[in-house]
Amino acid sequence: MSNVRSRIIKLIHDIRPLGTPDLSKPGAPLVDGDFDSLDFASLLMAVEDEFGITIDEESVHKVGTLDGLTEFTEGQIQT
Repeated sequence: MSNVRSRIIKLIHDIRPLGTPDLSKPGAPLVDGDFDSLDFASLLMAVEDEFGITIDEESVHKVGTLDGLTEFTEGQIQT
């Protein structure tokens, strides 16, 4: 597991210690019954703060899964 992915998973658990999304399916949408759109918005802000990146409105559709968020974040860090 990449360092970026493990840090994102920690942020998810920090935001919603109970009722986190099913992270065993990293391609599944992060927003589900227990992890709602407000939690997702909080996660995006936390990722921006943690990694010093910006997730603009045009990129939000790319980061709706754990895989997508990890890949996007890694790409932003390397640029």
